[in-house]
Amino acid sequence: MKTITKIKQLALTAITLLCVSFMAKAQTTMYSTNWNDGFDNWTVESVHQNTIAWDHRGSSDGIQAGNSLDMQSEEWIVSPEFDFSDGSTFTIIFDRAQSDNASPAGKLDIIYTTNWSGSVASAAWQTLDLDITNGLTVGWNGGDGYVTYTKAIASTSATTRFAFKYTSDGYDDNGTPDNTEDDINRNRVRVKDFSITTSGSVSAWPLPYTAAWTDDLEDWTVVSHKHASKEWTYKSGGTAFMTDGKQDQDDWLISPTIVCSGSLQKEISFKAGWKSFQSSNISLYYSLDYAGVQEDATWIPITEELIPTTHGFGFATDLLYNYSHVMDLDQAAVTFGIHYAPFGAYGDSQNETRIKNFKVKEYVATSLDDQTITGFKVFPNPATDILNVTNVDNATAEIYNLAGQLLKKVVVSNQQINVANLPVGQYIIMVQQDDKVAVTKFVKK
Repeated sequence: MKTITKIKQLALTAITLLCVSFMAKAQTTMYSTNWNDGFDNWTVESVHQNTIAWDHRGSSDGIQAGNSLDMQSEEWIVSPEFDFSDGSTFTIIFDRAQSDNASPAGKLDIIYTTNWSGSVASAAWQTLDLDITNGLTVGWNGGDGYVTYTKAIASTSATTRFAFKYTSDGYDDNGTPDNTEDDINRNRVRVKDFSITTSGSVSAWPLPYTAAWTDDLEDWTVVSHKHASKEWTYKSGGTAFMTDGKQDQDDWLISPTIVCSGSLQKEISFKAGWKSFQSSNISLYYSLDYAGVQEDATWIPITEELIPTTHGFGFATDLLYNYSHVMDLDQAAVTFGIHYAPFGAYGDSQNETRIKNFKVKEYVATSLDDQTITGFKVFPNPATDILNVTNVDNATAEIYNLAGQLLKKVVVSNQQINVANLPVGQYIIMVQQDDKVAVTKFVKK
């Protein structure tokens, strides 16, 4: 009997140690983006003016950069700032793919800095020792061509930023096209599903915030006041779902604390939908005094019954309702609550409601993500007489000096602007085509 008891004690000790080990290794997603609706506060910078800049590809393909035949490329996209100073273990995860050529025609690096001041040239960049150029098949293959990369982060700085840097050298040392270069061939790369995980606890999440819901509802709190058998539940694909079970429900899905200070206006957005009919709705609230008990907090309504009754049904991406609300909110600690409640004859039949892509970010009225002309470039820079512009035609161009005075206004024809009559100096050009705009600097020599 003593032997059996001792074996059990040893087994329990081993199980305890394993549990502690798993707990120590557990990671919480502290940031994620797939650049669905824009660049999500990432900064795009082109070192060369005649290349293909980073572009966001939509809801499933992330971001893309590339070279154009014999053109030299150096394209950067730099992340927002992250605080890695609490001593936790941090890990970055992302997917990457390439198209067009089996041998790398360009090079993609991921690097980081702790002294960003607004431009890639002024920052000191450090390598992550991660080869993300070689070993890839050609093509996106509907997502199967992507390779997932995972890398632990050594930085302990409160001001850490990451950058994806794409380079290719289509010219020889004399600045002329060199057809012997491997990267003379066209090449494109894509990155998607970028996330950062931490082994530590997160007391308050910084902006921009995205609910990743990768494997579960993570640090969101589920509260069910009536029928706990039917409550907010995780569903694959980064989704939370709720079903009424033909019962009168009163259920909450409560966010972690989010830091919403630093600017006045914030934008809250997510996607929502019903399965087959509307027997319920969801409302969005926020609280400044939530301390772990839903009913003890003061909940301020943002939008009640937010899905329009005229909206259709189904969970395909194009059938979901895109909710977005901009509000004045400058508070250091904000908790959001999504409240589910059926209405009408809730007992007649069962319905399901889903939400995904919950985001909170600072709102900029003239978002460059939405209004910038994709792929806009000017070259040569410096220019002598003709300034070439890309991706626009029959657009309006305005040229200003550095004092803000309008010097020239023309309609772009054949993607060229005559600047021969401008004095030598630095200028700002603004081009508007339809509802898109692009602004950049150039030098007249």
